Amino acid sequence: MESPLLTTLGLGFLLGMGHALDADHVVAVSAMVSQHRSVRRASLVGILWGVGHTTTLLLTGVLVILFKVTVPARLALSMELGVGIVLVALGASVLGGYLTGRVHAHAHRHGRDLHVHFHSHAAGEGHEHEHPVLDYRRSVLVGMLHGLAGSAALMLLVLATIRTPALGLA
Repeated sequence: MESPLLTTLGLGFLLGMGHALDADHVVAVSAMVSQHRSVRRASLVGILWGVGHTTTLLLTGVLVILFKVTVPARLALSMELGVGIVLVALGASVLGGYLTGRVHAHAHRHGRDLHVHFHSHAAGEGHEHEHPVLDYRRSVLVGMLHGLAGSAALMLLVLATIRTPALGLA
Protein backbone atom coordinates (compact mmCIF):
# COMPACT_ATOMS: atom_id res chain seq x y z
CA MET A 1 0.00 0.00 0.00
CA GLU A 2 1.37 3.41 -0.89
CA SER A 3 2.04 6.06 1.76
CA PRO A 4 -0.61 8.66 0.68
CA LEU A 5 -3.31 5.96 0.85
CA LEU A 6 -2.21 4.88 4.34
CA THR A 7 -2.09 8.50 5.46
CA THR A 8 -5.57 9.16 4.07
CA LEU A 9 -7.01 6.02 5.64
CA GLY A 10 -5.32 6.71 8.98
CA LEU A 11 -6.52 10.29 9.05
CA GLY A 12 -10.01 9.17 8.06
CA PHE A 13 -10.04 6.61 10.86
CA LEU A 14 -8.92 9.15 13.48
CA LEU A 15 -11.40 11.78 12.32
CA GLY A 16 -14.13 9.13 12.25
CA MET A 17 -13.39 8.10 15.83
CA GLY A 18 -13.56 11.72 16.95
CA HIS A 19 -16.75 12.20 14.96
CA ALA A 20 -18.36 9.17 16.60
CA LEU A 21 -17.96 10.85 19.99
CA ASP A 22 -19.52 14.18 18.92
CA ALA A 23 -22.00 15.37 21.54
CA ASP A 24 -24.98 15.19 19.16
CA HIS A 25 -24.24 11.53 18.40
CA VAL A 26 -23.83 10.60 22.05
CA VAL A 27 -27.04 12.42 23.02
CA ALA A 28 -29.12 10.95 20.20
CA VAL A 29 -27.98 7.37 20.72
CA SER A 30 -28.16 7.49 24.52
CA ALA A 31 -31.68 8.97 24.42
CA MET A 32 -32.88 6.11 22.21
CA VAL A 33 -30.91 3.44 24.06
CA SER A 34 -32.17 4.62 27.47
CA GLN A 35 -35.64 3.35 26.59
CA HIS A 36 -34.41 -0.24 26.56
CA ARG A 37 -33.15 -2.12 29.60
CA SER A 38 -31.84 -5.15 27.71
CA VAL A 39 -28.22 -4.84 26.62
CA ARG A 40 -29.08 -6.77 23.47
CA ARG A 41 -31.95 -4.45 22.51
CA ALA A 42 -30.01 -1.30 23.44
CA SER A 43 -27.04 -2.50 21.39
CA LEU A 44 -29.30 -3.19 18.43
CA VAL A 45 -30.67 0.37 18.63
CA GLY A 46 -27.11 1.76 18.54
CA ILE A 47 -26.09 -0.54 15.70
CA LEU A 48 -29.13 0.44 13.64
CA TRP A 49 -28.42 4.13 14.26
CA GLY A 50 -24.87 3.52 12.99
CA VAL A 51 -26.17 1.66 9.92
CA GLY A 52 -28.39 4.64 9.04
CA HIS A 53 -25.56 7.11 9.64
CA THR A 54 -23.07 5.11 7.58
CA THR A 55 -25.54 4.47 4.75
CA THR A 56 -26.19 8.17 4.28
CA LEU A 57 -22.48 9.02 4.38
CA LEU A 58 -21.67 6.24 1.92
CA LEU A 59 -24.41 7.15 -0.57
CA THR A 60 -23.63 10.86 -0.40
CA GLY A 61 -19.90 10.14 -0.67
CA VAL A 62 -20.45 8.05 -3.79
CA LEU A 63 -22.44 10.91 -5.36
CA VAL A 64 -19.62 13.35 -4.58
CA ILE A 65 -16.89 11.03 -5.86
CA LEU A 66 -18.51 9.68 -9.00
CA PHE A 67 -20.77 12.53 -10.08
CA LYS A 68 -18.98 15.53 -8.51
CA VAL A 69 -22.18 16.54 -6.68
CA THR A 70 -21.82 19.38 -4.19
CA VAL A 71 -23.95 19.87 -1.11
CA PRO A 72 -25.34 23.42 -1.02
CA ALA A 73 -24.72 25.36 2.20
CA ARG A 74 -28.45 25.97 2.61
CA LEU A 75 -29.14 22.21 2.55
CA ALA A 76 -26.36 21.56 5.06
CA LEU A 77 -27.84 24.19 7.42
CA SER A 78 -31.30 22.67 6.99
CA MET A 79 -29.93 19.28 7.98
CA GLU A 80 -28.31 20.83 11.07
CA LEU A 81 -31.66 22.33 12.02
CA GLY A 82 -33.33 18.95 11.49
CA VAL A 83 -30.83 17.26 13.79
CA GLY A 84 -31.42 19.94 16.42
CA ILE A 85 -35.18 19.39 16.27
CA VAL A 86 -34.75 15.62 16.54
CA LEU A 87 -32.41 15.99 19.55
CA VAL A 88 -34.94 18.22 21.33
CA ALA A 89 -37.73 15.73 20.56
CA LEU A 90 -35.65 12.77 21.82
CA GLY A 91 -34.76 14.64 25.00
CA ALA A 92 -38.39 15.66 25.53
CA SER A 93 -39.55 12.05 25.19
CA VAL A 94 -37.04 10.87 27.82
CA LEU A 95 -37.82 13.77 30.14
CA GLY A 96 -41.56 13.30 29.62
CA GLY A 97 -41.30 9.67 30.69
CA TYR A 98 -39.69 10.67 33.98
CA LEU A 99 -41.94 13.67 34.69
CA THR A 100 -45.18 11.77 34.13
CA GLY A 101 -44.03 8.85 36.26
CA ARG A 102 -44.40 6.47 33.35
CA VAL A 103 -40.74 5.57 33.79
CA HIS A 104 -39.20 5.28 37.23
CA ALA A 105 -36.87 3.17 39.32
CA HIS A 106 -38.43 0.37 41.33
CA ALA A 107 -36.78 -1.99 43.83
CA HIS A 108 -38.07 -5.52 44.25
CA ARG A 109 -36.91 -8.99 45.19
CA HIS A 110 -36.43 -12.14 43.19
CA GLY A 111 -35.93 -14.71 45.91
CA ARG A 112 -33.26 -13.31 48.21
CA ASP A 113 -31.86 -10.86 45.65
CA LEU A 114 -32.96 -7.23 45.84
CA HIS A 115 -32.42 -5.19 42.71
CA VAL A 116 -33.60 -1.99 41.06
CA HIS A 117 -34.82 -1.62 37.53
CA PHE A 118 -36.56 1.03 35.50
CA HIS A 119 -40.06 0.39 34.31
CA SER A 120 -43.50 1.90 33.92
CA HIS A 121 -46.81 1.47 35.71
CA ALA A 122 -48.57 3.52 33.03
CA ALA A 123 -51.01 0.70 32.18
CA GLY A 124 -52.06 0.19 35.81
CA GLU A 125 -50.87 0.07 39.39
CA GLY A 126 -49.75 -3.56 39.34
CA HIS A 127 -46.28 -4.82 38.62
CA GLU A 128 -47.15 -5.89 35.09
CA HIS A 129 -45.86 -3.45 32.55
CA GLU A 130 -45.01 -3.25 28.90
CA HIS A 131 -41.53 -2.76 27.60
CA PRO A 132 -40.95 -0.31 24.77
CA VAL A 133 -41.23 -1.75 21.30
CA LEU A 134 -37.99 -1.74 19.38
CA ASP A 135 -38.65 0.55 16.42
CA TYR A 136 -35.98 -0.29 13.84
CA ARG A 137 -37.05 2.45 11.45
CA ARG A 138 -36.71 5.21 14.05
CA SER A 139 -33.12 4.25 14.87
CA VAL A 140 -32.11 4.04 11.22
CA LEU A 141 -33.86 7.29 10.25
CA VAL A 142 -32.32 9.29 13.11
CA GLY A 143 -28.90 7.89 12.12
CA MET A 144 -29.49 8.82 8.50
CA LEU A 145 -30.38 12.38 9.43
CA HIS A 146 -27.22 12.65 11.52
CA GLY A 147 -25.27 11.32 8.54
CA LEU A 148 -26.34 14.31 6.47
CA ALA A 149 -25.51 16.93 9.06
CA GLY A 150 -22.54 18.30 10.93
CA SER A 151 -19.12 17.03 10.07
CA ALA A 152 -20.57 15.06 7.16
CA ALA A 153 -20.19 18.27 5.17
CA LEU A 154 -16.50 18.29 6.09
CA MET A 155 -16.14 14.68 4.92
CA LEU A 156 -17.77 15.59 1.61
CA LEU A 157 -15.38 18.52 1.13
CA VAL A 158 -12.41 16.21 1.71
CA LEU A 159 -13.82 13.64 -0.70
CA ALA A 160 -14.12 16.28 -3.41
CA THR A 161 -10.35 16.90 -3.20
CA ILE A 162 -9.27 13.25 -3.58
CA ARG A 163 -7.91 12.64 -7.05
CA THR A 164 -9.11 9.13 -7.89
CA PRO A 165 -12.54 7.59 -7.28
CA ALA A 166 -10.93 4.37 -5.98
CA LEU A 167 -8.96 6.26 -3.33
CA GLY A 168 -12.05 8.27 -2.39
CA LEU A 169 -14.13 5.11 -1.96
CA ALA A 170 -11.38 3.52 0.13
